[in-house]
Amino acid sequence: MRLLSLLTIFIFSFSLEAKIDVAYSIDNIIKLEASPQQISFTPYSNELVVTDDDGNIDIINLQKNGKQTRIQTGHSSITASVISSEQTYIVTADKWGNVEVRNLQSGQLISKIEDDEKVTALAISSDEKRLATGNSEGVIKIWNLKFAKQVMEFKHEDGEIKSLYFTPTNKFLYSAGEDKTIRQWNLITKKEQRSITETSSKWGDLLDVSFSPTFIASGITEVKKDTSSKRAAAGRPVWSYIVKIRDTLSGEEQAELNIHKAPITNVYISKNQKYVVSASEDHTVRIWSTFNGKLLSTIPLEEEVTNVTLSPNNRWLVAATDNEVLSVFELSFTNSDIETSTQAAMYPSKADAKPSHNSSQIYAVIIGISKYQSKTITSLEYARADAQAIYDFLTDENGQNVPKENIKLLVDEDASLLNIKKSLGVFLAKRAKKKDTVLIYYAGHGAPETDITGSSDDGVSKYIVNYDADPDLLYATAFPMEEIKNIFKRIQSDRVVLFLDSCYSGAAGGRSFLSSNLKSRALRISRKFLDNNVPDGSGRVIITASRPNERSFELDTYGHGVFTYYLLDALKGAADLNRNKNITLHELYTYLEERVSSKVQDIGGAQHPMMIGTFQGNFIHLKKK
Repeated sequence: MRLLSLLTIFIFSFSLEAKIDVAYSIDNIIKLEASPQQISFTPYSNELVVTDDDGNIDIINLQKNGKQTRIQTGHSSITASVISSEQTYIVTADKWGNVEVRNLQSGQLISKIEDDEKVTALAISSDEKRLATGNSEGVIKIWNLKFAKQVMEFKHEDGEIKSLYFTPTNKFLYSAGEDKTIRQWNLITKKEQRSITETSSKWGDLLDVSFSPTFIASGITEVKKDTSSKRAAAGRPVWSYIVKIRDTLSGEEQAELNIHKAPITNVYISKNQKYVVSASEDHTVRIWSTFNGKLLSTIPLEEEVTNVTLSPNNRWLVAATDNEVLSVFELSFTNSDIETSTQAAMYPSKADAKPSHNSSQIYAVIIGISKYQSKTITSLEYARADAQAIYDFLTDENGQNVPKENIKLLVDEDASLLNIKKSLGVFLAKRAKKKDTVLIYYAGHGAPETDITGSSDDGVSKYIVNYDADPDLLYATAFPMEEIKNIFKRIQSDRVVLFLDSCYSGAAGGRSFLSSNLKSRALRISRKFLDNNVPDGSGRVIITASRPNERSFELDTYGHGVFTYYLLDALKGAADLNRNKNITLHELYTYLEERVSSKVQDIGGAQHPMMIGTFQGNFIHLKKK
């Protein structure tokens, strides 16, 4: 492998209606000595790892003039490789079923594992205790990494395993196979949880899949008959090369992207989960937004693209072409609505153990209403307890040690409409400064009402139900969700997070009720509504306990709402997935989405938290114990 040239030629700038600008310049051209099997970045650094068909591992530091380190394995050719989340291990495999576990830093061989068939996919759990191998016969094996001992086995119907992924809490394993399915396996019950068929086309193919805590991106080929008037009689096939984006937990399709002109060879989801990158035989790499499914940029290359990856901070995109060349592009994202700073990835450097705003303060308004003034509003068991627990965590010296004068706690009769508006629109507006962090928490009922003005996109007005609200006069007596946008604008802080442990669907039970002015329960409260209430500019975030038309559950065994129970768990350290004493929004949401949905599913319900908006840097810095 050798460095051919270092170029800094500006190539392209692309702008969308969504105000996303993507620019790129060619940074390095690297000539390889063998065809790359896989290219990837180490999780917390700017080192590019290349495994090749000659059985070599090359580590290239893009910040040190392409300095290279080579590890020679015992493989004649590598068919799969993976790096552990803590950068401790690199695991490689070959077509004979030989698997080697090595120390990534030293290259020293730690252990060997033998499979019966060609190994085509690998994954390591986030705690680095388990290894998953997938082979050419559709068999998945789970191994104890320390003792190289098999502990579990799963099976696709036929064909090779394309991709494997452990969820951050290691409760589930996801797999994608040549049988065109994506499957979710429960590692506790040791049973299949869900199966999705990505293409029903007889001649279609599932080509590649990338997993993340929130999204699944797959590259597929669809083959359908041409139904146009000229070709319908002949039934001429039409080939489509599609990137699909799904929600990881629910499996629901979020977007279908059909622009490539030839088969897709590789898909990759960025570390902060904002972008999907696809590579194709059509000589292009395309960058898509997971936020809205929009195409952000197309990068043309001279040869077919076989592999693509992004650095953890989104600074570099690396594409491998079939002429054994790596093209390294430096990216620049600018967007007033989405965090895109290459210096502030949502997974910060492992070495960065300092809070992002060490000279700033936390201000909060905490609201919890279990009992209401109106006797027609059903009481909630734990909303007040939820609010008190959040307050206690923030003020406790072992929590965040926030001065009590920085927090307004409003529970039951104190949570009147006047007090809520004063606390949100006056207290926070006067006290919180630009670099401070503002937390707003609400546990209680949410309520929908028919929008007679026609201004809402779904025909429904939504309200936070204050203590003194009249359920038959919500417009006059309750706090409208549309007011959140104005509250956000009044607060000076660049970092404001609103947690809503309530729902607005009108579904039976949970933290919602129907007003007498709403005649139908068949509501469709869209994500668009929440997007519209996060004002332009980064720094405003809403995290809701549930999706549209879902309940927000309380559990007696927890003594809390399910969402708040896991929110407290997350803030106390469980969401620190990389254990660097900082919790990012990405880590927080990843933890909440998996734990809440899994627990509610266990009791026969459905509840999936949503997050809208973002800001740069860390969210919470954990106190050292």
